[in-house]
Amino acid sequence: MKKILLSILIIVSLICFSACGERTPVNKVELLSDNYAIEHYTEDFPEFIRVDTEKYYVAFEGGLFTSVGPTEPGYRAVVKLTEEASEQIKEYEWTQVDEPEFTLELVNVPECESWYSCDEFQQKIFKLVNVNYLYFDGTDTLVFDIHTY
Repeated sequence: MKKILLSILIIVSLICFSACGERTPVNKVELLSDNYAIEHYTEDFPEFIRVDTEKYYVAFEGGLFTSVGPTEPGYRAVVKLTEEASEQIKEYEWTQVDEPEFTLELVNVPECESWYSCDEFQQKIFKLVNVNYLYFDGTDTLVFDIHTY
């Protein structure tokens, strides 16, 4: 008798939990006030004057729980380099990119006629992340989008 009551209680609980609604994925973007992405996912990053970073991830909302997740975050940033750092990275072989599509939502990318990419520089700087893009304006600005594992 106790086993039957326990089984009924478990079934009723499962039905109740599943009837509480479906969790839906929601894209989240937050503006960061620190250098977290550079400090944790790069190595020998050039000196910079300023960095504006946004963190993006997917959270699951609804259902019984208000938030389950998030997924592993990504970071998009615009980095203003020092004059010395700009000169150092110009030594790499940069290739001009035709009209790159930036995915930043909260951070403004400065206007520039030409953007450049360099696989060698990208591989040297970023560690243990998927690099969606890394662009250099040819003077003093880097723009990147990385996604952590």
